[in-house]
Amino acid sequence: MYPKIVCLSVLALLLALPASAGIPRVGESPPPLQIAEVIQGAESLDQTLSRLEGRVVVVDFFGTWCLGCIEALPHANDVVERFASRGLDYVFVSAETPDTLREFVGNNEVRPAVLIDDGERTVGDWGIGQWPTAVVIGRDGRVAAITHPVYLTDEVLEQLLEGQAIDVPEVALRIPGSLDWESTAKVAGDPKQIVAQAILRASPATEAVIRLGDDGSIVADGASMIDLLALVGEARTVDVTVELPGYDEDRRFRVSVRPGDGDVATARRQLQQLIESSFGASIRLGKREGEFAVVKRLPGAEAPKQSEHEGSGGGKWLDGEVALQGARIDFLARLVAIYAYEMGTEWSLDETGLAGAYDFEFRYDPESIDSLSEQLAGFGLAIAREHRAIPAVTLLPGPDAVRP
Repeated sequence: MYPKIVCLSVLALLLALPASAGIPRVGESPPPLQIAEVIQGAESLDQTLSRLEGRVVVVDFFGTWCLGCIEALPHANDVVERFASRGLDYVFVSAETPDTLREFVGNNEVRPAVLIDDGERTVGDWGIGQWPTAVVIGRDGRVAAITHPVYLTDEVLEQLLEGQAIDVPEVALRIPGSLDWESTAKVAGDPKQIVAQAILRASPATEAVIRLGDDGSIVADGASMIDLLALVGEARTVDVTVELPGYDEDRRFRVSVRPGDGDVATARRQLQQLIESSFGASIRLGKREGEFAVVKRLPGAEAPKQSEHEGSGGGKWLDGEVALQGARIDFLARLVAIYAYEMGTEWSLDETGLAGAYDFEFRYDPESIDSLSEQLAGFGLAIAREHRAIPAVTLLPGPDAVRP
């Protein structure tokens, strides 16, 4: 069984992220860097990296909030010390503020060049979905590997400097979905001329974008089966379970459902029928009850200030220290449920009605729910353990079930 609680507001999160102009792939030239400021080093660097052709370049996406990045920092320093004179450049790219990075560089030994991403455009264009990620560019100016920086061992670096191919574990890049796939794939004509349609296809995207149209349509790209079943559930928060044998949770889909009567409820039923017929399965709709960590707005309180990092969601929540940038409230609610141990639940609900992205930075006593509540109150938010019943959607195998 593969149960999951899904908050539908998260599904559109990536609409705010910059679209890719060409995700880097091994054997191809990387897209340009979009840099706002240089904190240190990189005197010979330009946006296209053309000035560094003939050298090996490691572009390491770094964050001071990222524990894995901090753990890998001594390794990066060691690489610079031993290989820079032999034709290797090591560059950190971060989307944090200049003050944050200058303070970090001033208080720590940081030997790589440090660059500030221009509005997270490089993160978007390069498809970065996890930190740290090192994109390694060979002497020929083409991507040699996309990996975790700790896999750049002495042996691997020697091979790179000698112009040889390398074999290291790969880090998957983020490939945002696009809602333009209908027109580019020529699977649909003028939407105004469509009486009704239901299309389900495989998608190369790794992250979902979903649109519920005013005409009752449902269009998605990069949607997982969990995402599609959540849409069938007709509610913002849905408990989804997949019970099909051999279910592949990484498989992604494109879907277009346009109902003839313009009613999204009809589109949801058509989507249910499309899934059932495509996979020889059946969908069971019901309810699931339980205890939730519910995040609400305090009466009369002002809403938190909107973030300048819309949709990024980067940050940390560790040992009573919280530093989130561009976080949606439902994302905050999930973290509250995980870390509010005294509530005895890992389920969460966002009932604030806030649709934007916000920054949260505070410290609290991780042993005290009252301490966490006090800090959240500073943002006009309250947390409580409450009983709720939410829609439940289960995908069950039929006699002719096909692995989704």
